[in-house]
Order: sequence, then C-alpha cells, then structure tokens
Amino acid sequence: MAKTKISKLAKDLNVALPTVIEFLRKNNIEIDENPNTRVEDNIAEMLNNEFNKDRLLKNKVDRGDVSKRKGPFYPRRSDLLFKRCVRGMIPWMSSSGRDAFRRLHVFVGAPKQFEDSNKVRPEEADRAVTCKYVTLGEISEFLGSKVR
Repeated sequence: MAKTKISKLAKDLNVALPTVIEFLRKNNIEIDENPNTRVEDNIAEMLNNEFNKDRLLKNKVDRGDVSKRKGPFYPRRSDLLFKRCVRGMIPWMSSSGRDAFRRLHVFVGAPKQFEDSNKVRPEEADRAVTCKYVTLGEISEFLGSKVR
C-alpha cells in the first residue's frame, strides 16, 4: 500500500490541513499535525468520501465553470435599472452630475400623488410602432425581477 502525505490530500481536497486533522481525530484516528505525515490508503479514501464536494467545487472554479462573483452588479428592478442607465448618461464624477442624479425620481407605474389626476397622451404616441423593440419591464423580467 502506498502512503500519501496529508498535506497533499488536504490541497487536493481544497480543505485546510487543521480541518483534515480535526476530522480524523473526531473519527478516533490519532495523527501527528506535521504536514509531512503520511497516511494509509483507507484513511485517504475516507477523507475523499467526506470532502469530495469541496474538491469538485475547486475543480469547477479552476475550469471556469463557476463565476467568482466579481462585479459590477446591475439591478434587476426596472426602476433601478433605468436609474442606473441615466447615471451612465450624466457626468457622474462631477458635483453637478451627482446633484442631478440625486434629484432624479423614478417610479414603477404612476406615483401615488398623481394617481387621481387626468392623464394626457400625445397624438404621436398613438401611432403604431413598426420596428422591433423591447420594453424595460421585459428586460427586468428576464433578469429575474418580480416587481410588476
């Protein structure tokens, strides 16, 4: 039987060495804390069975199958998505741009103070749209928003 270094097992399983030693001690296997300590194949198999999911996650990350959750993160809600788009159109880095952005109010639907008022629709808005288009609500639904 070949013996394997415990530090190599811990590295392959994507687990810290103290975690491996703690697991072995919980299973009544006395082992030295030296990283060069060698263990039998049956102990290596037991560690593989216990920490297999950590090894699989490490392999996925190494291959690039799992994102590492780096930004930028964009909002899903349609009102916040619109606000983010407007932020890209104004000079955000200047104080006047930030002040203009702070004054911007975006609502989903009609605001409560204007619900009872008369709504006027311009004549140009009534003509049929012949080109293909996507609404902001459809984009936010595609991104996973649950706000209607």
